[in-house]
Amino acid sequence: MSAKCIRLPTDSPPSDLEPTDYIPPETVQSGEPRERGWSFYADQTGQFDAGAWECEPIKHVIEAAP
Repeated sequence: MSAKCIRLPTDSPPSDLEPTDYIPPETVQSGEPRERGWSFYADQTGQFDAGAWECEPIKHVIEAAP
């Protein structure tokens, strides 16, 4: 396996974060998940993504990965 170094911006994330939908609606127990994020890097496989993400406070069930 080869390693790869990726330099991400060190200043604050963009102020214009885009709407995202990472939290499945059926897992939300209370609150309204207004999510926003910005991807700085995603690999070609789609299995790795690095960036900024924020969400309004909510309560939801986190499901274990298969």
